[in-house]
Amino acid sequence: MCIRLVRGLVSDRLLCAAAALNRIHAADVVRQLYCILTQGGVLGAVWPDAMDTCLFLAVFSAAIHDYCHKGVNNDFLIKSRDPLAVLYNDRSPMENHHLVSVCIPQRGEGGGRYSVGP
Repeated sequence: MCIRLVRGLVSDRLLCAAAALNRIHAADVVRQLYCILTQGGVLGAVWPDAMDTCLFLAVFSAAIHDYCHKGVNNDFLIKSRDPLAVLYNDRSPMENHHLVSVCIPQRGEGGGRYSVGP
């Protein structure tokens, strides 16, 4: 089940702009995190009562961590007054964009109320 989830999340659709941030990178991050949490004993030590839920959330977060990344850091976005930096009040614009882009459905090609674009 976990492998199918990762395959579904780690696709070319998830990584838009930066060539270095590709599906291999996303899969590597998911794999490394999974190994640390399960083989390293972190999952059982930190979240003994909710291991399944925490593992799912951690793997999901790792898979989307660079969704539609612009290939520049937050400081650059803020200093260049990028629309994402303005939208998120200069507070972690890329991280906010990754999460919102995955969790809030887009409304068609023309955008809509929730459309934040890549």
